[in-house]
Amino acid sequence: MSEEIFISTESVDADIRTDFYRSLFSSFLDITPVDQNPLSGSIHIRSVDHWTMTHWKFGLQHCHRRPNLILQADIDAYLLILITKGYFNSTTKNTSTLLNVGDLILINTSQVNSSISAGESMSLYIPRTELEQHMGHYRIPNEVILKAKQPMTQLLTDYMLSLFNVALDLKPRESNPAFEALLSLLAVRLRNGKMPIHQEVNTVLKWRIQQYIDLNIKSPDLGIEKLMSRFNVSRAHLYRAFEAEGGIATFIRNKRLDRIYCELIDQDFSTSVLTEISQAYGFNNSSQFLRAFRLRFGMSPMEVQGHYLDQEPDQLDLKPYFIMQRP
Repeated sequence: MSEEIFISTESVDADIRTDFYRSLFSSFLDITPVDQNPLSGSIHIRSVDHWTMTHWKFGLQHCHRRPNLILQADIDAYLLILITKGYFNSTTKNTSTLLNVGDLILINTSQVNSSISAGESMSLYIPRTELEQHMGHYRIPNEVILKAKQPMTQLLTDYMLSLFNVALDLKPRESNPAFEALLSLLAVRLRNGKMPIHQEVNTVLKWRIQQYIDLNIKSPDLGIEKLMSRFNVSRAHLYRAFEAEGGIATFIRNKRLDRIYCELIDQDFSTSVLTEISQAYGFNNSSQFLRAFRLRFGMSPMEVQGHYLDQEPDQLDLKPYFIMQRP
């Protein structure tokens, strides 16, 4: 099954273009103007089976992937972005990287990220499981920059542009191998010069630990010492296994905060309810809990409830602006 959609702010009145543009991406991306410049642009989407590619044209804008959006969207994937015009300044964990035309960036969509950009880009949505199959026993970084002048980057660039152009014309038996070939090229580049994951960091064991954490997330005994004893592993082993998540203690804390966030959405807000929920997940110090919550989601528990209580149905009917759609 293939589908093509084109949406542009040129199809709406000038006075609502910024709100319209933001609404297009609001479920997974918070876009704000830079220096009060109005937002505008267009997005051309081509989907074939479970593969999705986009050609995005945009003016100067500031994009944010915040923890609350990551939790709400629940997207477990990577995004491969090719800069085709302008620039893209990405910031992850206080590290800023400037990308120019021809550069590629691979972003883990489950990680907090922000960017300032203007121009055009080509993107491929890659489910995590698909990329993991191609990477084998090699670790997938949360963010990778591939510079334009590198031979493999040029090969990936040419392939992405060509694939977008012909994606809808491929026969059903051709489309999946065509996208798989792109992932094979990407995996070769990502593995270049990298060593396999250390033998101690056993992915099956990590999965078992994650399952145990989920089942015992409210237990006051859940912590590093408990996990070391339960799975007979060292503190260093636990840190290496969860290094990408900021360490095992951070992983547990964020899991608990995510559960609290979900429960707050489903209940009427009151100080007593908040205290009861936070203490059930091991946060006995209210000031420490509020600080950790704001650090994770960028807002207080009261603001989270207010956001959902005040949220009205979308006033913008997007269907008339789907200028082109081909089933």
